[in-house]
Amino acid sequence: AVPALSEGPALREPSVPSWAEALRRAAERDRGDIVHVHADGSEHRRTYASLIPEASRVLAGLRRAGLRPGDQVILQCDATEDFLAVLWGCVLGGFVAVPLTVPASYDTPSAALTKLEGIWRMLGRPWIVCSADREAGLRALASRQDWPGPRITTADALREAPEDHDWHPAEPDDLLLMLMTSGSTGLPKAVRLTHRNVLTRSAATEQMNTLGTDDVSLNWIPLDHVTGVVMFHLRDVYLGCRQIHAPTSWILQDPLRWMDLADRHRVTVTWAPNFAFGLLAEQSHRFTGRAWDLSPMRLVMNAGEVVVASAARRFLHALEPFGLPQDVMHPGWGMSETCSVVTDTALPGEPPADEGTFVSCGRPYPGFAMRIVDDTGTVRAEEDAGRLQVRGTSVTGGYHDNPAANAEAFTEDGWFDTGDLAFLRAGELYITGRAKDVIIVNGVNHYSHEIEACVEELPCVERSFTAAVAVRTDPSSPTDELALFFHLTAEAAADPAGPLRRIAGKVTREIGISPAFLIPVGRETVPKTEIGKIQRTRLRKGFEAGDFDEEVRRTQLLLGTADTVPDWFLRPVWQRAERPEARTATAGRHTLVLAGGDPGATELAERLADALRSAGGLCTVAGEGTSYDRLDAARYRVRPAEETDHAALLRQLEHDRRPVDAVLHLDGLRGAA
Repeated sequence: AVPALSEGPALREPSVPSWAEALRRAAERDRGDIVHVHADGSEHRRTYASLIPEASRVLAGLRRAGLRPGDQVILQCDATEDFLAVLWGCVLGGFVAVPLTVPASYDTPSAALTKLEGIWRMLGRPWIVCSADREAGLRALASRQDWPGPRITTADALREAPEDHDWHPAEPDDLLLMLMTSGSTGLPKAVRLTHRNVLTRSAATEQMNTLGTDDVSLNWIPLDHVTGVVMFHLRDVYLGCRQIHAPTSWILQDPLRWMDLADRHRVTVTWAPNFAFGLLAEQSHRFTGRAWDLSPMRLVMNAGEVVVASAARRFLHALEPFGLPQDVMHPGWGMSETCSVVTDTALPGEPPADEGTFVSCGRPYPGFAMRIVDDTGTVRAEEDAGRLQVRGTSVTGGYHDNPAANAEAFTEDGWFDTGDLAFLRAGELYITGRAKDVIIVNGVNHYSHEIEACVEELPCVERSFTAAVAVRTDPSSPTDELALFFHLTAEAAADPAGPLRRIAGKVTREIGISPAFLIPVGRETVPKTEIGKIQRTRLRKGFEAGDFDEEVRRTQLLLGTADTVPDWFLRPVWQRAERPEARTATAGRHTLVLAGGDPGATELAERLADALRSAGGLCTVAGEGTSYDRLDAARYRVRPAEETDHAALLRQLEHDRRPVDAVLHLDGLRGAA
């Protein structure tokens, strides 16, 4: 048998010794720049040369504030211009940048807000640098939460200092970044990445994918994510090529903008999690009239969640008429701990005869190695599934101030245990599952134990009988859904509607994911091992077999309108009518659609949104939820009867410069599918 061990080719030494030198080299070249796309679609181009004086002023401002090499700086900058100025000010001064997701609001509880405060305390209350329009909200939060000694400043304030060209002479093993693992709440682990880690990963992808200064990259993932900051921005500075950064919400609001940008800038490299390819393919009926030329594209990375080959191929085939090469899709694998993607391979345009359930994520990059082991740490044979372990120059040296996590993650012989289950075939990686239960929704990881702990903080739930399980009601779906099992106390079970809403609201608010299925069960229904560990896999299989259909139906009725006849008993039938041509008055107008909670009305709202956007207008859809929640720039959830939710929605839209011109109220419609 062939051992399940695969090593990449030898890595060529990075062509610069530090990231400051990488920026200096990019600035000296006559090509390459940064294009910032704003939420209104406007673009702002910056050269690498112009970034140096700006970063040098930020460096001076940080030094004035008393920072020394090795000090940490939390970034709360949602404007990419601010983010990059502060990031490079940190790099030039030897400070450690800690990018964190900027909450939609500092007034409304959210997972991002909980994470910000927890990490700030965990890191010893470092300086926080934010965009100017966020300062007041951040200071109000610090005052309201009684933060001890908050140190807050803005990117604009730092830019006011004179330039400081006395750059810190970084060593290869100096810390460059700390990125948070994708745990949804509480205290995620802080991944320590050095100059060497990120430089060697950039050199490896240059070598593996033959990238260079002539490439043009397009990224629409936030820069606080490893993909945005490492896989794209820093790599592209290393290459000295043009890089384009667009807001995530702006692309998701209308996925065709992704290809509009690719065509306009003749993009050669882009990426997305698997769900986004299906999202764009579903909009193929709107391609009429587009004259895209996508022939320059040569690398479309598909990573961040399970790769579904059928969704990827729908994307490829839908865009083939626009010149998209059919061999550009590369499924890959990586994580924050490996400086993003470190394996990839081309997806065949047509499925090979021997293609199975799992998709190849390719061979290791130069300087990287992987192996599959059993529970005892023994290397398995190829084709046998086991635990994926990796090592290489791009692998983190450990988590910040977390010896327990480091002891669990690293083996005695120096390998890092990824927590994924996989097998190797001919040296290529096939991911089969997750060793620890993780629910991945649209590329964001949510850990089962964190969701369960959140639910069990409620007095209406009996502890030790809660399970958060990833399910898929549609096998072809590229993303998980959350099924939440729990046992209510006797008092809560007597009148369960209120407790069910509190559970859903707490999870949505604090974790950032809405449960698709709430399933109250008896104690005896929750399967456990001899030592009391809940067997989530058995619950998932039972759910998918239909064992809990009655509980799901009962919950849906409880959370619906109390005086309505159940959908399964009586259902209105809607017939499609031809829509008149959209009036020109629609163009440029912003319509807010209140969809309510009926699935049919929700689907109708989405169709109306598509029609309004196709006619040149803007549209925001607000569905019914158990609390106020911002899903993205064009999708919200509100409680219909709560004035505060509607006020928060309108404030956010004003903040996003999307004032409402008209409101379309669909709440109350039933069966409008």
